[in-house]
Amino acid sequence: MRFKSTGILLIVFFALLAYVYFVEIKGKEKAEKAKELASKLIQFEKDSLTTLVLEPNGIEFKKEDGKWMITRPIHSKTENWVINALVNSLHDAKKERVISSHPSSYADYGLEPAKRQIIFQHSGRTDTVYLGDKTPTGSFVFSRVGGDSTVYATHTLLLTNAEKELFDFRDKTVLSFEIDDIKDITLRTVRTKLRLQKEDDNWYILRKNGEKILADDSKVTSMLSRVRNAKAKKFVAEEFKGGLRYGLARPLYRLDLRTADDSGLRQLMIGSPVDGAYYAHDASRDPIFTVDSSVVHALKVTEWDLREKRLADFYSYQIDYLELHLPDSTFVCEKDTTGDWILIEPVRGKAKSWKVSSVAGSASSLRMTKVVDEHPANLKKYGLEEPKYHIICKKEGETLADIRIGKAENDHYYAVGNLSPAVVLVKKEDVEKFNISLKDLLEESEEEQSKE
Repeated sequence: MRFKSTGILLIVFFALLAYVYFVEIKGKEKAEKAKELASKLIQFEKDSLTTLVLEPNGIEFKKEDGKWMITRPIHSKTENWVINALVNSLHDAKKERVISSHPSSYADYGLEPAKRQIIFQHSGRTDTVYLGDKTPTGSFVFSRVGGDSTVYATHTLLLTNAEKELFDFRDKTVLSFEIDDIKDITLRTVRTKLRLQKEDDNWYILRKNGEKILADDSKVTSMLSRVRNAKAKKFVAEEFKGGLRYGLARPLYRLDLRTADDSGLRQLMIGSPVDGAYYAHDASRDPIFTVDSSVVHALKVTEWDLREKRLADFYSYQIDYLELHLPDSTFVCEKDTTGDWILIEPVRGKAKSWKVSSVAGSASSLRMTKVVDEHPANLKKYGLEEPKYHIICKKEGETLADIRIGKAENDHYYAVGNLSPAVVLVKKEDVEKFNISLKDLLEESEEEQSKE
């Protein structure tokens, strides 16, 4: 009997549980969803939208291959976040308050004729939202939907997005490309030509004689980023037609970008200046537009600006071996299995890790100020065959830095690194950072500390 009673109680319990879940919880969720849908100014699925028209602006948008395009009065890509803001505000608009249900009152609310219309196609049907005056508080706008005579108050966000002009909606990208895809750059001015090519993740400057000079990757990337992120300030003509009157027939700057798979040329031309800006043209599109002077500044570079000026390419934390030859001493340090720095020469002992890192950091940050001899036939005249300073940094046996510093030249020193065979000048103040003593480098023993 006890087992039978327990079974009946379990059946009753699960029945009650099912009732609570399906009737109370699910029923409440369903009611809340129905209430939310009923509060919407108009119901539709965002993904079902195929066409949007804004009147009286006369702007038409159509989805092409899943992306919104402007199809009237021009054909252009859209500024994604702007068109999405319009779609979202239309989808989320709510009937905040019922104002009137009499068509005779439309004129009182700026709805006869309506100040704005949003006509859109979705799921095989066409709907229209009419927007009129703002409410006295300015927080809402009077609105109605085609087929419904009721006037509602809805938030002004929808009106704000519907009032945007063609310029707001159109794609203002100056030149469309992905930085990582670019493998070849040609930058022309009226008098000069600068060519760069990417090989194994390194950028090189290509000279007319075929010589390759290592470029500063950060500078090249910065130049490309500033162009990629630039936006048109104004569209001045929808057709190129040679661009003679805009200084584009013989541009001040012409930037040609090519990808590794040679999938097409990305070309930007910068023409005459106008009111603090410059006329510009993307060869893949018809319009002529203006760009901010910052784009010109990004392209106003020389070979020296883009050249790699470091003598070695590494970070201080990467190395596990440091060899420092000074005019009167030599220090050799290496990391032990625990990652602590140990002094090997001239004596053995625990090194001050922060000091070793400081020396390595000084080598990492050493920069040339001038190229003296691109291909030196004789290092002796620069004091580099037997240098005053010689810094070697390694990681797991691989040399990351091999920097030689020779004779002094006024407030500079001649130097050569492992990134280029060129003899260069480095600042005297930077070289003097390597002048350290054994006491600077060696940790004091506990016995020595106790004596003090």
